[in-house]
Amino acid sequence: MNRGLSEFHGETRLAPTLRPGEVIIPDDLSSHRSPKAAATTSAVGAWF
Repeated sequence: MNRGLSEFHGETRLAPTLRPGEVIIPDDLSSHRSPKAAATTSAVGAWF
């Protein structure tokens, strides 16, 4: 998986299912730790 695909998945599949206050813990894969992923989850009120 590359960063673009990971960010797309986060925006279209993960973020819509999150509720404010939920916590996302990314693993060590660099594509999971992008600034865009952090912004997407923070926008819905989840912790990244």
